[in-house]
Amino acid sequence: MDDKGQTTRRPKGYPGRMAFRAFTAKTTGRKRNPLEQPQQELLAVVLSSERAAQRVMEYAGGDLRNLDGCDVRDLAGIPDMGDGRAARLAAVLALMAQFAAPFAERVEQLEAEIAGLRAKETAAQRKIMTSAA
Repeated sequence: MDDKGQTTRRPKGYPGRMAFRAFTAKTTGRKRNPLEQPQQELLAVVLSSERAAQRVMEYAGGDLRNLDGCDVRDLAGIPDMGDGRAARLAAVLALMAQFAAPFAERVEQLEAEIAGLRAKETAAQRKIMTSAA
């Protein structure tokens, strides 16, 4: 609302509309799978800026996973980012890391179990070889 109490219209490309378009087809209203969207398009939704998303993707070498371990100050130093967008991106990266952590732990457990089974298999094969000789 403006100072006269009247509702003001947002410009055509406001962030909410950009986010909505990222997840729906413009003309059919059919759902789009966010997992099939390019990282840069999803990042543009998070940052509310296609240009900032492009700059981040360039900084990350085309893959957001390369931002793992980046400090918020590093992110703020990317052109077209600023402190607010850098903090928003740092929060998203932290959420991604928290979401992935249990899966990474489980992968480590499974790798340890596989290594133990391989060691047992090797020992059993040696035992068979020595008893056959």
